[in-house]
Amino acid sequence: MAYDPADLRLPPWLLRLLDWLVRIDISIPPCWRIGVTRPGALYIGALFGVWAAAFYSGNNLLYLCGSMLIALAAASLWRSVHLLRRVPRIAPALPKYVEAGRREMLKGVLSAAFTEAAVVDVKWHTLHGELLSGQLKLSKKGVLSAQFYSKKRGLASFQQLELSTSFPLGLWRIIRIQQDSGSLFIMPQAVSWHDALGDARRLEQGDEWYGLREYVSGDSLSRVHWRKVRSTDSGWTVKRFDRSEPHDQQQLLRVDLRLPQGMGEQQFERLLGKAWYWFLEQLPNSKDGDLLILGQRSFNLGDSHERDAAISALASARPDSSAPMGSGGIALSLMEDE
Repeated sequence: MAYDPADLRLPPWLLRLLDWLVRIDISIPPCWRIGVTRPGALYIGALFGVWAAAFYSGNNLLYLCGSMLIALAAASLWRSVHLLRRVPRIAPALPKYVEAGRREMLKGVLSAAFTEAAVVDVKWHTLHGELLSGQLKLSKKGVLSAQFYSKKRGLASFQQLELSTSFPLGLWRIIRIQQDSGSLFIMPQAVSWHDALGDARRLEQGDEWYGLREYVSGDSLSRVHWRKVRSTDSGWTVKRFDRSEPHDQQQLLRVDLRLPQGMGEQQFERLLGKAWYWFLEQLPNSKDGDLLILGQRSFNLGDSHERDAAISALASARPDSSAPMGSGGIALSLMEDE
């Protein structure tokens, strides 16, 4: 009958002792912390037992066995440290933006090549207390997979990155703190507004296949790519169609940042969500002259630097007392007289 590891039952007092040992970290300035895992604690206990028996009996084979166990533990420790020292900056692999109020799965690929196959836990703390945590899977290339959640729109800034691993044998828990500054723009939740766009919208109105985009609240379920939903875990995608005739007209959205009395943060965030939805719609096919006017600031979406500036402005937008600049285009406003 095959042995089942689940049949092994450790006594409760030993489990409590192991939990206490696992919580102990030894700090090694300037940026390292070393601890043990549960298997590592059992390994060290066995190592002490072998050496105690060797000293008691004077058996050379026990001395040799103890020396080999020490060498194995030391090699494991050295390889863990060597691995973490080779991990480059991870912040460049992060996306530029996420949406507030959603638990986002962030994925990225590092440019550096690796010879080991290992898993490294990563953790950032923002200045406002949010936590970005995930895993870095190393196998010829580094693939980052992380989770992030923030209730409020704004800018999340990261300063220090915490890397931890138990590679290669699972005996040690090695933690390295390194400087890896980065930032994420936290955007308002996109709000679909098909009816409000009317004839000004050109996407999803024709019969020519255009592409896919991420599903947002309010999209028609008839446009969901159901076959794509079943084949991936990345969320729903929506089919987009275009008219067959070319569209050379300028796309212009003017967003009024004035907040009337009696309206609060929720209505203002919904307004920005509609602007962000329009921005995402224009992003794949934006051209020079397409404008987003946000209060008293104007952004040419055909320029990559101005697109980044528009993302930053939407993430940090606050109510204003002035009407939006310019005229024409599509106007978004909370004011009743607009």
